[in-house]
Amino acid sequence: MHTKLITKLFFSLLAVALVGIGCSTEQPIAPSSAQSDGLDNLEDVNTDLARFGRHDSEPVTFLVRIENVSTGSTLHLSTGGTAPAPHSPGAWAVTRLLNPFFRVGHYDNGRGLEQQAEDGDPSMLGANIANDWRVKSSGIFNTPVGDSGPGPATPGKAFEFMVTAQPGDHLSFTSMFGQSNDLFYSPGNIGIPLFKRHRQPISGDVTRYVTLWDAGTEVNQEPGVGADQAPRQSGPNTGESERRRITRPRDAYTYPRTEEVIKVTITPVANPS
Repeated sequence: MHTKLITKLFFSLLAVALVGIGCSTEQPIAPSSAQSDGLDNLEDVNTDLARFGRHDSEPVTFLVRIENVSTGSTLHLSTGGTAPAPHSPGAWAVTRLLNPFFRVGHYDNGRGLEQQAEDGDPSMLGANIANDWRVKSSGIFNTPVGDSGPGPATPGKAFEFMVTAQPGDHLSFTSMFGQSNDLFYSPGNIGIPLFKRHRQPISGDVTRYVTLWDAGTEVNQEPGVGADQAPRQSGPNTGESERRRITRPRDAYTYPRTEEVIKVTITPVANPS
């Protein structure tokens, strides 16, 4: 699908979805505690990389599910109301090396992360990643389970896709935090290890590897309120540009914990014979 069409469709469906969910006028509650930086497991992951240097095992197919677990009151707004926290279509990649989409502490490299983080459009990023020598396989996910066409994952909806990997492989993905200017969910520099020690496929909830990141390409506004955020802006790339390094959000606003918005589960569906 053409990039502009996907972007336009994302904005349209996101706005419609949020109108359908509505915003509450309940009083805000105490903000949630700071979220994990998604890098707590680097020591274990690096050990995995050292152990799984060979490619002599049969491949395993995994089902990846990225579910929106937010509710209509996940965001507590300065206006006194509440709002849901949808997330966008995204791109995924299986690699032997580092996360190919970005490096924490570096600037956006102009390969499509800006369009993903600002507009929820993974088209450019997915196309560039497909040609990256570090990537074994890749793709985009853009249609929630049960929907007839591309759109955001609003509360209760989920994206699903399949990947095939061998011991030593890691999964990375991106998905825009929809109520923001340029924030996105992704694992950190290493990605998600798809195998445990002793070459056993992982299975279950891996949300602990996922973090909310700031792409550093557009000035942040209050989540769920900003006029230049996807549900409210007139079109893509309409906010005030900036150039900052990719980090966790560092501003005056409060964001929900990652596990309050997104749940990632990985399930092996074909084990080695």
